[in-house]
Amino acid sequence: MLTRRVSEKEIATENEWELEKVARLFAKHRQNLRAYRARRVSPELDRKIVTSWNGLAVSAMAHGYAVSGQRKYLDAAARAVDFLERVHRTDDGALLRASTGGRAEHNGILDDYALLACGLLDLYQVSGEVRYLEKSLALIERARADFAHPQGGFYMSGAGTEAPLGRKMDFFDSVTPSGNSAMLQALVRAAALTGKQEYRDEIEKCLTTYAGLIEKASLEMAWWLDAAQKWNGPFYEVVVAGGTAVADGSTGAGAESSLAGTVLGTLPANAVVVQVPAEGPAADLAALVPPAAGKGASDGKAMAYVCEHGTCQAPTADAEQLLEQLAVGWQGAHEFR
Repeated sequence: MLTRRVSEKEIATENEWELEKVARLFAKHRQNLRAYRARRVSPELDRKIVTSWNGLAVSAMAHGYAVSGQRKYLDAAARAVDFLERVHRTDDGALLRASTGGRAEHNGILDDYALLACGLLDLYQVSGEVRYLEKSLALIERARADFAHPQGGFYMSGAGTEAPLGRKMDFFDSVTPSGNSAMLQALVRAAALTGKQEYRDEIEKCLTTYAGLIEKASLEMAWWLDAAQKWNGPFYEVVVAGGTAVADGSTGAGAESSLAGTVLGTLPANAVVVQVPAEGPAADLAALVPPAAGKGASDGKAMAYVCEHGTCQAPTADAEQLLEQLAVGWQGAHEFR
């Protein structure tokens, strides 16, 4: 790729030329350089589909739908998940790492399980479809069973994967989050949704074990720090009953006219969102997400419940008050608006 490393002014100064002359030279030779470059063979397109990268893409599409309300983003996320389920999942529920031309191979690593679990949690929040939550929790359980390190955290490779040099752990976030930080992010949200103590214990154990490393590494473990901030809280479960943003497809998740749209329009970092019908959650959702149990609309009005560990603030039908409740315990209420 042709690049210009210095400014035209620097070139003019170094060669004692007029600035206009440098500009003319660049315009004159740029097309010739481009034509010469075009004679080289172009690189092939990398067509492999990687599970973890698609997990990131699902999260991005869910956020795109949340802030814009454009259905195309929600549909794109759903198509990606459907493909991964069809091509990248084995009969026993394990993930494969990547596919090319519809053929998947190689055992999935921690990143695949963790980042796809995070993507599914985001997709569940904006779509309200319980199946995405169920899929995410299944991946979290599989990762806990196959990747957990006895002292806390997770190996990169699963228990059944051959590792001649020993199973390694990747702690540091780079251009993509590490599998360990992504697992922490998934566990924090899963713990809030399900209330499972074993998830809370896992988070506590991991953060305690590697607290010294996190302090030293700082931004190299940025998503660990973000997970720790969520864990220290307050981290809320927000249940919105009635008037859900995606109930009839006529409004997007970003619609500010509904309570669900108010909170989903930002997908707040300090909360998970559960949408339920006006009459309250179905039995399967109430069993899966205990914070949603017993919560419904009131006098025909949609209601929002902002809770932490099952303890809720006063239910509200007012969008402004909902945002204020989300800001309790955090500085700068405007950040949630």
